[in-house]
Amino acid sequence: MKKIFNKDFKFFLILFILVFSIVLYFTINNILFLNKSVEVYGEIVEVIIDRSDDPITQQPVYKFTDRNGNEHRIKATFSSNLTSHEVGDLVKINYDPQRPETAKIANIMDTWGVYIIGAFILAVIFVLSLNPEITHNLQIGKKKKSNE
Repeated sequence: MKKIFNKDFKFFLILFILVFSIVLYFTINNILFLNKSVEVYGEIVEVIIDRSDDPITQQPVYKFTDRNGNEHRIKATFSSNLTSHEVGDLVKINYDPQRPETAKIANIMDTWGVYIIGAFILAVIFVLSLNPEITHNLQIGKKKKSNE
């Protein structure tokens, strides 16, 4: 009887299911957050520059006032070398009234960045799992290493 799935396909399938489950879990949590969040304007009060990375990255720190009049100061979720924020900029903020410390700048990277990256990883895993030439080359690579 001919094998339908080789070991590499099974590996990529399990990896795909695992990564898909993780991305799905966090995506659902993000959607729930966005559904209950309140949108306000905040102000960039600091931009932290990290010179230890190459390229140099920047992480904005913003403050906003919640609907109860309490002021919060929070670092953005991501640091990036593409940050275009400067001190004094006004930015839209999404925050959960029950947990304002979980606020996020309402931009594509802070709101959906992790999910976009996760979807890209899923696409790569999916393509790798379906392409028999890649899995065949992986098997040849294993055989070469075992013969050495």
